[in-house]
Amino acid sequence: PYIRDTVRQMVDDGVKKVFAICLAPQYSKWSAERYFSSFRQALKECAAEGLEVHYISSWCDHPCLTDAFVEKYEQAIERLRQKGKDRVYTIFTVHSISAFYLDEGDPYAEAYEKTVRKTVARVRPYRWYMAYQSQGMIPVPWLGPTVDSTLEKIACYGSKTVLVVPVGFVSDHIEILYDIDIDFKEYAKELKLDLLALPAARNAAVYADEPAPALDLLGFTHLLRGEMLLAERMLTRAIQVDPLRAQTQYHLGLLREAQGERARALAAFDAARRLDPEGRFGDLARRSYDRLLP
Repeated sequence: PYIRDTVRQMVDDGVKKVFAICLAPQYSKWSAERYFSSFRQALKECAAEGLEVHYISSWCDHPCLTDAFVEKYEQAIERLRQKGKDRVYTIFTVHSISAFYLDEGDPYAEAYEKTVRKTVARVRPYRWYMAYQSQGMIPVPWLGPTVDSTLEKIACYGSKTVLVVPVGFVSDHIEILYDIDIDFKEYAKELKLDLLALPAARNAAVYADEPAPALDLLGFTHLLRGEMLLAERMLTRAIQVDPLRAQTQYHLGLLREAQGERARALAAFDAARRLDPEGRFGDLARRSYDRLLP
């Protein structure tokens, strides 16, 4: 629905308080502010200026947003590693805007950098770049560098694997499904590059407030699938939430054993058997502990 239609529906439903958020995490006068302006105009047209409205302008470095990007990135990297591709070149992207806005003090580029820095600090890419995509057709200067020019730079190093991470979008639409999945992939192929497009973060789970059993289940599921990075992330967070849960300690021991970390596996199995001396997971941990002893 259009913004005006939604405002009219809210009035009909008797809504009193509204939180308005633009689903572009990085605030810009060119994007988010235009939507907010349209929303304010719709309030006037629908005689709804009495609504209590809270505008969420920028959420570029919100911890849950970073979690979502990190989850998607680690899943992609894990799949690539299973194919023997360890050295991956990463390109982070957002939608380009007119460079004129930056001359007027627009915070967009700064917000973009905040998003990337938060993500990079967690995932530590092999090599990474920042680029702007989907430049418009209006004959004005647009923010760069472009994705095309960044691909050309990477191609100078030879045939490489490239992962494009669109951090300016939280849903899959034309800028991802066509610009990245089709246009950039075709150009990368011409440059003898293997390009993988990371899906938007729309389906990422946010684990900040999950209870330990849920985190443990997710971690063990990832372990069974061979997704070691994600398994470690979930299980270690489950331990942080509840360090006295024997089942999680046992699963962590299995993970450490699969990773070839014998001493850490023994420590986790030992914790599990002490926490649950008479129970099922204590017994499983005891058997695993004895099996790993020299």
